[in-house]
Amino acid sequence: MTTREDPNEARAEAARREMERITAQSGAFAEPILTRSKTRLGRHFGAADVDEEDPVERRAVIIGRALSLLATVGLLVWLASAYL
Repeated sequence: MTTREDPNEARAEAARREMERITAQSGAFAEPILTRSKTRLGRHFGAADVDEEDPVERRAVIIGRALSLLATVGLLVWLASAYL
């Protein structure tokens, strides 16, 4: 007597295998989210994505990103004080 395999179980097993493969390739869980976020923010505000041969452009990007951060924080403080 042959037993038929449940099609839902086969799909679930295929999905589990695919998720394991994606997780292994991406390394998404190799380090905690806060550590990864801190590293990304440091690289962003440190202008790691800018051409390193031009120091003027690098400084301009760092200053621009710092000013945008200050403007965002200032706007949030103003909105909170005005409407809360």
